[in-house]
Amino acid sequence: MTPVALAVVIAAILVPGALYFRLGLREKRAIRSVEDFIPLRRFLSSGELRATVVAAGISMATVMVALINLAPLMGIALFWTIVTYALGFGILVGVAPRIMDANPGNLTIQAYLGQAYGSNGVRLAATIFTLIGYLSIFSMELLVSVSVLSPFFGSWVVAFAVVYLVFLLAYTGLGGYRGVVATDVWQLRFIVLSIVALVGYITWNYGRYGLSASFERFRATDLGSWKASLAFVLGIAAMNIPAPISDAGTWQRICSADSTATARRALRGAVAFFVALWSALIVIGCLHPTLRHLDTTWRVSNEPLMTGILRALGSENSVVLLPLLFLLVVGLFSAMISTADSLLIAAAQIALTGFRNPHWLASRPEHALRVARALVIVLAVGAFAIFLIFYAMSFDVVQLVFAIYGAQLAMFPTTAVALFLSDRCDLRKLRQAALASILGGFVAAWACAVYGRVTGSVDLQFYAPAFALAASAAVIVPGVLRAWRVDDKHERSRYRAPDDRR
Repeated sequence: MTPVALAVVIAAILVPGALYFRLGLREKRAIRSVEDFIPLRRFLSSGELRATVVAAGISMATVMVALINLAPLMGIALFWTIVTYALGFGILVGVAPRIMDANPGNLTIQAYLGQAYGSNGVRLAATIFTLIGYLSIFSMELLVSVSVLSPFFGSWVVAFAVVYLVFLLAYTGLGGYRGVVATDVWQLRFIVLSIVALVGYITWNYGRYGLSASFERFRATDLGSWKASLAFVLGIAAMNIPAPISDAGTWQRICSADSTATARRALRGAVAFFVALWSALIVIGCLHPTLRHLDTTWRVSNEPLMTGILRALGSENSVVLLPLLFLLVVGLFSAMISTADSLLIAAAQIALTGFRNPHWLASRPEHALRVARALVIVLAVGAFAIFLIFYAMSFDVVQLVFAIYGAQLAMFPTTAVALFLSDRCDLRKLRQAALASILGGFVAAWACAVYGRVTGSVDLQFYAPAFALAASAAVIVPGVLRAWRVDDKHERSRYRAPDDRR
């Protein structure tokens, strides 16, 4: 890497970071109570909701880097991730009105489940396991940023992670959820520009080496072959299709929309963005290994493709390559931070309302605001500690993504039952089953992933989401059958008090 390229990378981190701090400072003026700091009000427009959903979804670890790096290995099989993700959000479009109607107080999904089942145990279990997952995902974002930017910072990558953390805490602690939404609008723009930069790099190769020279090693099978295992196919389907309904961050965003119509319109727009942006990343990832210019810069045997692309862009002081490098790093940094800030605010709200009755917020709003800001700091520092452990143990992204996101699926069966079967089942009779379902799904996901890690089985790591979903469903379904009401009881259930229906 040239010194000029290093300066460009540093600028690409500091410039958007300064912008995000300014936006957080601006949004701080609108925060008067905890209801403004975390989304307890329904205020988002369709454009704001669409931007924050897409920006959080195009996370650095799970999409921009993972799709680019996996494309040479899996080819068009990666389009299965788009199909399943779009299907999951398509289902969410139909379910969103149900979620908003069932949750008029904008409770977190954990507090909602505790209220629906009439169980503090369910609320606490969902809170604890979700916080473990969210802090782990936050750490994963840091882990990927370290691996991607290692060609520039070398042994100083941990110092970069500290700088990243400071930026994140600064604007998130100031602006809260409003600051996250304001920055997500810009982060989405930067993400799009970074994909444009990748396309520009391919175009530059055409001009420099000629079309035939650039693609002299290209074969139709590079784009047309299916290289994914059955474990990957099932794992992605289990992870992507049901996840939006039971994901705490997505639930939080939906419930902050100003109306049901706004939420549905924004989600439909987000699906279109996902399909377009993810498709572009997969095609770019399939084409880049065929480009001749990467031969001297990409260490194919032991280096991810994204790292090789960054190394190539920073290998010479070109008036073409350096601007492309700037745009790519701006987008990568924005993708990484757009997921992390959303995770942090969601985690703060979960912790704020998950360990005690959420009604305390209304009685002490100013104190709750101070606690919320303190939680943002505490949770971020805790996540950084987990990152250092992951970094020292040399975990890779695949092992973490499927285990962590898979474990979050443990809440899907209990959430689906509460949303759709509350009129047919006595949810209070399902307290123990709901608690066991969440616990069983979480343990199954991590046990599958850890055993796969120990035995060296990548397939077992891919299966983690399916194991979590199967284990949690296997526990809750028999409970639902036992608690199912016959018709006459169902008729009488209409006359229960509102609190009992929850």
